[in-house]
Amino acid sequence: MTDTLDHAEAQSAPLVGFLTDSLGDPSYFGVNSWIQVFYLVAGAAAAIIAVLALRQSANLARASFFFTLLEYWKNIDDARSEFGTRYGEIDTAVRLENPLASDAEKARLIQEKCAKFLKSLRSRSKDETNANRENDRNVYLNLIKYFSFIESIGLYVRMQYIPFVPVYSLFKQAILASGDMFIDHVEDWQKEPGMPPGLYRNALYLIRKTQRRERVRKIIPKRFRKE
Repeated sequence: MTDTLDHAEAQSAPLVGFLTDSLGDPSYFGVNSWIQVFYLVAGAAAAIIAVLALRQSANLARASFFFTLLEYWKNIDDARSEFGTRYGEIDTAVRLENPLASDAEKARLIQEKCAKFLKSLRSRSKDETNANRENDRNVYLNLIKYFSFIESIGLYVRMQYIPFVPVYSLFKQAILASGDMFIDHVEDWQKEPGMPPGLYRNALYLIRKTQRRERVRKIIPKRFRKE
């Protein structure tokens, strides 16, 4: 290293002289020569470039994850349609049956009705005496396919592969509606014997995180929020 510095100083003697005349003694900067200053500056510049490259790489990886999610979202059109139909029927029924209920009460009733619907649907899909078993089974599997998409997003967010804010912006309604439909059903499902620990834990994590974000949005005036 010393030989390298000496050689560099010999090759750049005119520049070193100019800098010494212009800027003074390099010892003021805690080094013995201006060449060492150059090395320090070059090292700092290299570190900055490396950080920028890593950030660019991380952004590309996040973009890849988002692209995968959007492709998955497009490819589950049947499941999305099934979910929209079933959730819409339950939502409409609750609002017609309880026109004077508050929004919070309606939300609770929707969640309860969704849990009862899924419990019954799952039971019918396993009942060999059920004449409509195949249809019920297909409906249930489509709904689970929809919720599995929420599980995938939840995994990416929980592991910090992608940030939460753009997920919230793109999929807020889907996440919140899936919470109404599935959260009670999955929590009951988790208690059954033989169920693996952490069943749909990432989906539940994402739902609760989104619900908290919504509560904050309702409390904090819009002009003070960072969207």
